[in-house]
Amino acid sequence: MGVGFMLVGVVSAEARRAAQPAREAPQVSFADDESTSEGTASPSRVVDSPMPASPPIERNVPVFPGRFLEGCSASDLETIERVLSGTIGKGAPLYNDGDIVGCAAEYERGARELETALPQACAGPVRALAESRAAAAKLVLPAGRAWALRDAFDGLIEVLDRSKTAGVSL
Repeated sequence: MGVGFMLVGVVSAEARRAAQPAREAPQVSFADDESTSEGTASPSRVVDSPMPASPPIERNVPVFPGRFLEGCSASDLETIERVLSGTIGKGAPLYNDGDIVGCAAEYERGARELETALPQACAGPVRALAESRAAAAKLVLPAGRAWALRDAFDGLIEVLDRSKTAGVSL
């Protein structure tokens, strides 16, 4: 009987910790420029979090080859840029305000929207978005889901920027 009471006390303490206000959420800005001086995204990095109980987030930003965009029209590239910019513009403030679940949901919505908006000929970005959504869906924590999707977004933004810099016309 004493053990059962203690277990309830532990569960209650865990529930209280989980329900604490968002002020303890990491204040990591998704909107920061995360490219290196060479203009390419780092394939993996750790972002510090002020939450002592929360492990640092490991970033796995993919570095796509330039030909990754083959089959995508200029209009497709504009769509990718527009949708990702809008999605990050909505999701990043949610994350930074402590609404991690809302951010992950916004990123999921944006990835799905972009997948359906792009033609199958624009196969690289469509595949990258589908794979990132599948990987994110396997993660338990909303922050992990948000970062998994954001990493794919950042990889797509980086290859778009690189193709513009190289003067690639598609």
